[in-house]
Amino acid sequence: TFEKTNIEATKNLLTAAKKNRVQKFLFISSPSVVAEFKDQININEQYPYPRKAMNYYCDSKAKAERYVLSQNGYGIYTTSIRPRGIWGPRDKTGFLPKLMKRIATGKLKNLSGGRPVLTDLCHVYNVSHACLLASKSDKVGGNIYFITDDSTIEVWTFLNHLAILLELPEINKTIPSKIPILAASVFEILWKTPYLKHHKSMPLSKYSLGLLTRQSTYNISKAKKDFAYQPIINERQGIQNLLSWINQIGGVSAFTKHV
Repeated sequence: TFEKTNIEATKNLLTAAKKNRVQKFLFISSPSVVAEFKDQININEQYPYPRKAMNYYCDSKAKAERYVLSQNGYGIYTTSIRPRGIWGPRDKTGFLPKLMKRIATGKLKNLSGGRPVLTDLCHVYNVSHACLLASKSDKVGGNIYFITDDSTIEVWTFLNHLAILLELPEINKTIPSKIPILAASVFEILWKTPYLKHHKSMPLSKYSLGLLTRQSTYNISKAKKDFAYQPIINERQGIQNLLSWINQIGGVSAFTKHV
């Protein structure tokens, strides 16, 4: 469960770190802890947690983050890193392989309703770089940091670009925005029943719909200021890096077979 993997496991790791006199603890959180079903443009670390989390994952990450930060100064310095939309090589279960599989099978329709959906992502190399920088800084204790590629993309343009490079069909059909919103609302009501809640994955939720239809961009000035974060790989380089790895492992089928 999310409680075990995100909350209990984090507490256990932090306890072990304290026992072994580790000086700094970096928690990999997520912007999902402040996610809401609306546009969130250029938000910074002062943005409040919502009154109600969008799902159990968001709730568990927020609780874990709060716990980690509450332990700062008690024998250890703790920091929360919030990378947005991690992508790149060796990811076979994240959002990109899932979306590419739906594109490959013709099941993904453009859900934007025709409006641009601007968002930020974070290549895995940039996440790793940010963590190394933060681990060497004396300013990060008790702080939260958004981390991105520092370049905003349009979701559906980005997905279509990848589809073309992977020789997959383009996403041509656009669905009116009210239809998926209604569907997600119905599914969320149905999935309150115990059987579905514990045994089936929801086909569409407002959280997943929000990732594809609501603008989400993040201000990373704090990371730049406190530990001189700058991306080490840009979007073009990241795409080439991802494509090379996909080809090495056997193509799109290998990239998407675990989702």
